[in-house]
Amino acid sequence: MKGRWLNLPAMAIAGWCAILVLASPLVPVVRTSLVQPSFYIAAAVAALLFLRMLFDPKCRRGIVAANSEMRGSQTGRSWGPSFFDPSWGLFGSRLGSRALLGLRAILLVELILAALTNRGARHDVPLLAFTGLMIVMLLGLIHLGLNTPVEDR
Repeated sequence: MKGRWLNLPAMAIAGWCAILVLASPLVPVVRTSLVQPSFYIAAAVAALLFLRMLFDPKCRRGIVAANSEMRGSQTGRSWGPSFFDPSWGLFGSRLGSRALLGLRAILLVELILAALTNRGARHDVPLLAFTGLMIVMLLGLIHLGLNTPVEDR
């Protein structure tokens, strides 16, 4: 259980990012007052998660396992698993709980929509969506690293 104290607050911040990305086109006050500070908080959390994953040997196993699977060493294909793969796809069981996978799908759709509908020189909402998605992806890799047996390295 050591080191998992950051996972739930990080997931809550990613959920907050998803809510703000949804609310920003509808409520202008959200975009002007909440998006930029939330981006900085989410970026700090993403940096903390990245450093945790970088310096924790258990979490590095997740990177090694994902790398070998994505290269296709265990699937027999040279291009890796598909987008809808049951264990490695968008809702793959190896990359986190159902809540984490659902939040990842929501943030991915929001990122695509925010990038397509972004008008003007302000890129704060797509950046917030990207940062929230980065948090969820890092949490998925940490989950993979903590739940990968030592023999799979």
